[in-house]
Amino acid sequence: MQLDGNGRPVVAFMKQQPGSPTLAEKIYVSRWNNNAWEPVGGALSARSGYQAARWPQLGVDRNGTLHLVWSEFTGEMSEDIFARQWTGSDWDWLGSGALGAVSGKTEATRPVLGFDSHGTPVLAWSEEGGTARSIQVLRFNR
Repeated sequence: MQLDGNGRPVVAFMKQQPGSPTLAEKIYVSRWNNNAWEPVGGALSARSGYQAARWPQLGVDRNGTLHLVWSEFTGEMSEDIFARQWTGSDWDWLGSGALGAVSGKTEATRPVLGFDSHGTPVLAWSEEGGTARSIQVLRFNR
């Protein structure tokens, strides 16, 4: 949970799709407005078909812009990190899609989102490729 630029609570959560197989989850964001929760955009997932989007993390930059990061299982024994920002009407991609430092099948999980002193998003996550596990840090250029 975060507070948006107007001080309203905003939450991000994963939810299984009705009628879907186990682990078919998408990310949802809702904001408290006028004594009720309202959706901020629609369900989020980076891939169509089978997906398991999880570990959502919200952040709000100093301009009040919502940012969202999550990890998503691809169904091919690989998990990637994804990041988006709210434009006021849609979730735009931060980066060019899947974020990861190790090529091939990896397990990139548990993203954490912060902002540097200029308000630029900084993302960290745990990534395993082959036999090595590492912590990756990415600062988005603006």
